[in-house]
Amino acid sequence: MHCYYHAVAILEKSSTKSISIDSRRLVCTNLGRSAAFSLNPRREITSLTTRFVMVGKYLTVYEFEQKKPIIGISSFVHDKASVIGDVKIGEGCFIGAGAVVRGDYGIIEIGDRTSIQENSVIHARPDDKCVIGKDVQIGHGAILHNCSVKDFAVIGLGSRICDFATVGAWAIVGEGSVVSAKSNIPDCKVAVGVPAKVLRDVRQDEKDLWSSYKKKYTELAKRYKTGLKAL
Repeated sequence: MHCYYHAVAILEKSSTKSISIDSRRLVCTNLGRSAAFSLNPRREITSLTTRFVMVGKYLTVYEFEQKKPIIGISSFVHDKASVIGDVKIGEGCFIGAGAVVRGDYGIIEIGDRTSIQENSVIHARPDDKCVIGKDVQIGHGAILHNCSVKDFAVIGLGSRICDFATVGAWAIVGEGSVVSAKSNIPDCKVAVGVPAKVLRDVRQDEKDLWSSYKKKYTELAKRYKTGLKAL
């Protein structure tokens, strides 16, 4: 297992957008261009434009067969989560303890401000994709396999989204539900059950409520970077 110190970028003159990490270096992507910085014993990386200071928390981020995760600099990945291989995580995301985001023989894409909560699993089929949009909430213990979840959707606690299924924008999948393979939950619908069936439209008050919850997780991503301390 490889462990890496979580990096906090202190922006000086550059516009750093994302980082990828391997066992020897940290790669800073700046407007499409990459620059590699070696880790030194003081756990500090410096350049003329950007300084990275290691804050002492380990990231379990893995390269797999030369495929490396790319993680937005403002996202938080818990040290007990695993991010493996061909994975792209946007800005402001929260990846909770025990979550597994596994891009070994498939590709995982996660949009900005999405939360993947504790013990969730994200995986894809060989040479295929699991795509999760922006501002999505994936509840604790959910499993998403080779599916598509559109922007602003909510996946309830312990739910299962199966191969080639689609969950539409602003849709809500109730706790413990199973969205069967190749099925579709339309935009702005609430679906519940095993298998999940559309129950009704999503109300505006529910959109407002879930938007507030999602905002809290984006704020948590910031707070965890500095406030989480091992005892």
